Amino acid sequence: MKRPPHYVLLGLALAVLCQPRPAGAQRLVDDWLVRTSAGPGTLQTGASATFWNPAGIAQQPGRGSLLLVEVLAPAGTGVDVLALGGSYRLDERTTVAAGYQHFGVGGIELTEDSPDGGTRIDVSQDLFALSAARELAPGLQVGAGAQYLRSSEALNEDGQLGIGAGARLRVPLPVPVTVGSYAYSVSERVLWGAAAEVAPGLPFEDWRAAATVGVEGGHAVRGTTYRGGLVTGWRDLVEVGASLVVEPDAADRQWEPVVAGTVRLSRYELGVVREWLPNSFGTVHTFRFGITF
Repeated sequence: MKRPPHYVLLGLALAVLCQPRPAGAQRLVDDWLVRTSAGPGTLQTGASATFWNPAGIAQQPGRGSLLLVEVLAPAGTGVDVLALGGSYRLDERTTVAAGYQHFGVGGIELTEDSPDGGTRIDVSQDLFALSAARELAPGLQVGAGAQYLRSSEALNEDGQLGIGAGARLRVPLPVPVTVGSYAYSVSERVLWGAAAEVAPGLPFEDWRAAATVGVEGGHAVRGTTYRGGLVTGWRDLVEVGASLVVEPDAADRQWEPVVAGTVRLSRYELGVVREWLPNSFGTVHTFRFGITF
């Protein structure tokens, strides 16, 4: 059976139940980094970018922004994800950001063959992120970031520190193109991503559209992920997007849809991302509330 891309329960079972001490931290939170759109994580902007490409924090409409994200997984999984973030522009070219993400799975029942047979445990991981970005030239931003992952006692893992960098470039072609990439070194692995966005002009006033493609790799639970999609918006007030995601498995590859919508009212922003999981595992909803000041 294909392993669900966003479900770490199988990996968690192997890590917690099959090994007294997991070899090499599993970094369950890898698959739950805050995604506020249907597009590639590499192109995230504002406070949420501190979990992905740190160069993206420089892309925000105001002086600063605050972000609250809640991820709701199917009730039977016990998965709970909450994230907070904020970014602030120090001057015209320099922006800093910080973020916190909590991932938890509650009520995991251990079998009779488990070290603590017949009991139930809760596992969790907390990710703390700091990043800074600098605009080197019009349309070119670079950034650097640090992430620290702390796991609960049930996972029996040491804390991990990740250091990374990223870049974002808007190429002034007749059809504007934005490209970005990032890489984080974590323990013995490298988390990385690359993406591009093409935004052709539309004949309709106040409307815009873009096509995106992206690839991400190095995660503990999944392999290389490919993503492609479309997004359209009206007067920077309403935005909707959709993408298809493929994640490799030992048996096959399976495409799954993702849709997202955002509504902006003055300084406030409300958004939702809906992801369908394979093999009838259900859907995951990510709800976002943001403030720009």
